[in-house]
Amino acid sequence: MRKLGLMGLAVLIISAGLFTGLERAEAATNKPHGTYPVSRVDDRGIVSAEYPDNMSPNGQVKENAFDNSLGSKWLVVEKYPWIQYQFADNQAYVINSYSITSAEDAPDRDPLNWTLQGSNDGVNWTDIDTRQDIDFEQRNQLKSFTISNPTSYSYYKFDFESVGGWLQLAEIKLYNGEEQTYTYTSILPSITASSENSPNERKENAIDGTSNTKWLTFENNGWLELDYGVPILLDGYSIAAANDSEERDPKQWILRGSNDGNNWTQIDTKDNENFLKRHQRNHYFVNPSTAYQYYRLELQNNSGDILQVGDVALSYTNDMWHSINPIVEYRNLDTGGNGDLFQEVLPNYEQEVIAIVRDIVSMLYDDPGQFYLNHKKINIATHTTNPNNAPAWATHSGREVHIGMDSNYIRRAYDAGKLDPSTPVKEELIGMLYHELTHGYQISGPGYIVEGLADGVRTEFGYHDRYQWRAEPNGTWMGGYSTTGNFLRWINDNKHEGFLRDINASTRPSNGVWTKDAFKTLTGEEVESLWDQYQQSYSTGPTPTITVSGENTPNGRKENAIDGNSNTKWQTNGTHGWLELDYGVPILIDGYSITAANDLNVADPKNWTLRGSNDGITWRWLVMKENEIFSDRQQEKRYDLNPNTFDNATFRYYRLELQNNGGDKLQVAEVKLSIKK
Repeated sequence: MRKLGLMGLAVLIISAGLFTGLERAEAATNKPHGTYPVSRVDDRGIVSAEYPDNMSPNGQVKENAFDNSLGSKWLVVEKYPWIQYQFADNQAYVINSYSITSAEDAPDRDPLNWTLQGSNDGVNWTDIDTRQDIDFEQRNQLKSFTISNPTSYSYYKFDFESVGGWLQLAEIKLYNGEEQTYTYTSILPSITASSENSPNERKENAIDGTSNTKWLTFENNGWLELDYGVPILLDGYSIAAANDSEERDPKQWILRGSNDGNNWTQIDTKDNENFLKRHQRNHYFVNPSTAYQYYRLELQNNSGDILQVGDVALSYTNDMWHSINPIVEYRNLDTGGNGDLFQEVLPNYEQEVIAIVRDIVSMLYDDPGQFYLNHKKINIATHTTNPNNAPAWATHSGREVHIGMDSNYIRRAYDAGKLDPSTPVKEELIGMLYHELTHGYQISGPGYIVEGLADGVRTEFGYHDRYQWRAEPNGTWMGGYSTTGNFLRWINDNKHEGFLRDINASTRPSNGVWTKDAFKTLTGEEVESLWDQYQQSYSTGPTPTITVSGENTPNGRKENAIDGNSNTKWQTNGTHGWLELDYGVPILIDGYSITAANDLNVADPKNWTLRGSNDGITWRWLVMKENEIFSDRQQEKRYDLNPNTFDNATFRYYRLELQNNGGDKLQVAEVKLSIKK
């Protein structure tokens, strides 16, 4: 959930996967990645204004004009205020251009006329530039102005007149003509492997930066070796699961380093690792004292005779992104004894958060020159009370991101994970962080795009199950959260590489009011056509007929359980009941979901058994759940199934036998089966 937030910084892991298809490793070379003007404004300068801070409501104080953030603004309840900036350490610059960015609302408060002056003592001022009748047509619109100024000054002052009665603006930047060229260390590794299944599952797929391809070998163990040509010092790495067959995932491994390819030093070892969802990216952190040219992962699978990996990425300390390193702080504001669970579940939360941020911005931006700010701090707090009625929420002020989490929700997730190992709290917390941190670094847009993009990023990195989000008869691409999120991810993976990045860029306020035309601009297709194709690709297969133990007509009839609408429900009298779905032909499922109804939490299913049959008479037990809790109304809970546990058997009929929490009614809003493709 997002309350407030706009832009973020460029922080990402330069993956080995960015450099693929090479026959050999090449030496490190610095190459330009983008050149941008350097603003001489920084957080060490001294900001002064004509009017005191108590004339700036809601903390919208003078410093916000120079904080390098579109998420804040300077507002003063006067029409003719002045504001000045003094460079730190008595520095002086010949400023030859500047920019002013309008605030996010209220065009009548925009600057209309102003004079820019320079001084070296803060007393005697020289006029440098005057502007009249400047129109900021858009919100958060940046306008740049070139000036003729041959003199170096340590103070610069703006005398403003607003359009209306108050004045506000988001940002002022001062430039002296200097530019910064961002460079990256181009280390192009070669990759070798114990074996591969070419051409579609070759070794290069392991380092191509996406888990939508994979490396596969027909052995239960294997190795990957990367040669960087020069020694690099790691501080971490990540492994992402492939698209299917969790038994093929790496379960244990050793990471080694070498400087001659013959003598190897162990850096890290893992045992009993799990990837609970397909495409899930797990981060691992190391602290070696030696840089190595060669890195080797020796992997063992879960079971069977095939090993596969979606993606491997190495994080090394001398890439340009490591210069951006926000402080991560956690505070336990819970008074009910549940707040400590955050640190218990994520003992390395600082490293985990920074790794997640790097993943996010690598997905949403090309380079650091695209960002308006470099967040200096990420604050995370767990709360007993939840003012936002959501498991987590994000706010963005100045150069800090603030994330709140409901400690009671964490407790419920923690307890649920004890009962059902397929839903541990660690993965839920990491998924929540992907979503909320995206709010700190994305730009803007309507609510369904804001929340959809956050869930799209979360899904891309494997912390939502992309295969569970099937088409819904009454669904819409504007549904927000995972409905929109998985749709955006699907376009990113199937229609327009880099779509998540480009749709984020399209929401810049300076582009004007965002419209759905952005989809056609980026992909060449109308959004409605894309949505139809997406739904077709995620078709649920044959439409089942439904029979039930009983129903309360007309509002609680059985068809409501499969109508794709969580605002309707199936309801029956009694503590127990069953739903039976007939697909007409045998189908293989790899998961299912149940959505709670809109009221009466005591009528939610608590215990159930799922069975399959091909004649409607003889039933095979598939899975049983006990003590399930739906913490929110209309909450959808998804459950993965491994078809191997029932020999990949297909069934025409599926039957859910349910028991409620209490009372004399049983009800569900939706039941969905996930057909394995």
